[in-house]
Amino acid sequence: MERINKYRSVIVLALLLGFVLVFAFYWLGLSPTIDKLDEQSQELVQIEGEKQLLQNKLDEMKGNVEGQDSIDPEWDALPQNDMADQLILDIRAVTARSEATLKAIDFNLTGGNELHLMFNEQETMYPRVHEIKMNADLEGTLSQIESFMKELESLPRLMKVDSFAFQHRSESGSIADPILTATLVFTSYYESVPKHKE
Repeated sequence: MERINKYRSVIVLALLLGFVLVFAFYWLGLSPTIDKLDEQSQELVQIEGEKQLLQNKLDEMKGNVEGQDSIDPEWDALPQNDMADQLILDIRAVTARSEATLKAIDFNLTGGNELHLMFNEQETMYPRVHEIKMNADLEGTLSQIESFMKELESLPRLMKVDSFAFQHRSESGSIADPILTATLVFTSYYESVPKHKE
């Protein structure tokens, strides 16, 4: 007993040092590993969610989602390529329905889109969406030109009139309904789908 009392402070110090070593092993060795496991499990849950979203999108693109309307009708209005031939036919039909005279039209296929400018974003939004910019010179009455713009925006493909300017032609038309010359700038959007090699 006397021996234990003699070495009591050394024994207490050894036990305290052992406790500190076990605590340091836990704190430095196991705690970061547990934190890393928690982070990995959170990443796994996030990846599973993304996988499910991608699978849903893939099923939707394959047409496997039955009886469900498209969530975004705007995406339905985007053709899978520029479909320039159909665009020309659509513009010709719009011109005939509006009874305006299409004098000239210029097409400009851009390599991207300017949607990020409309939404005040820094990065390009929807990188697979491309646009065809068109400049058209029209002649007709104000109601015919308005009808042309309304018909244009009501086409099944996504179109928008960017700007327009009118000029009065004094030599033709009546005073009540003069013939105007209009310059229209409008944009058609399409989804650029990469071609698969077989």
